Amino acid sequence: MRTIDHVREVTPLVLNSKDKEMVRLAQRCIMASLDHSRAAVITLTTDTGEHPTVEVPPAALKLIGQLLGVMSEGRPVVLMPTEQELTTVEAASF
Repeated sequence: MRTIDHVREVTPLVLNSKDKEMVRLAQRCIMASLDHSRAAVITLTTDTGEHPTVEVPPAALKLIGQLLGVMSEGRPVVLMPTEQELTTVEAASF
């Protein structure tokens, strides 16, 4: 049985209503683009006004969209590999 080699804790996000709406819109945009094509490139806008494009596999975009949907609802999220095995003590800590 493998146990978790490294746990990275991230401070829980506290989103205000404006941020929740921004996340909700981003999620809808990503999911809509996946419904209409097999989009693999997204364009970002940086704080300096640049617009780099990023190639992302459709499955990863879908995961990002699902994550944004959960975030917009204010629910906590835990990500771990599907084949990850936990000891009973590690499982209890979740």
